[in-house]
Amino acid sequence: MVDWWTGGWIGGIVGGLQRIQTVANRETKIVPAQGPVLSFADITAQVEIFGTIYDRLVQMLNKGRGPSEAVDAGPAKEYEAKMGNSDAFVHRAFESLWAYLSPDA
Repeated sequence: MVDWWTGGWIGGIVGGLQRIQTVANRETKIVPAQGPVLSFADITAQVEIFGTIYDRLVQMLNKGRGPSEAVDAGPAKEYEAKMGNSDAFVHRAFESLWAYLSPDA
């Protein structure tokens, strides 16, 4: 989950994953707090997934959409088979954009 109320945001997730890519190599194994050990290919796939969701949410924000509309649009639907239902993540990820990308930020 994206804890936007403490400053977390989807852009930080994408940036963090991109940073891991710059310090890792194909032999690197990443041990997360939860879940299986990740390979460089796994991190690359996550950059693609979260980067795509980020781009889609930014487009919706720029069109004046809100969190519920973002959920209804299903910007992460194609990833749900692997990652599970995305509604709560999308809602909070959209809200996380407010502090970083809104005109009054």
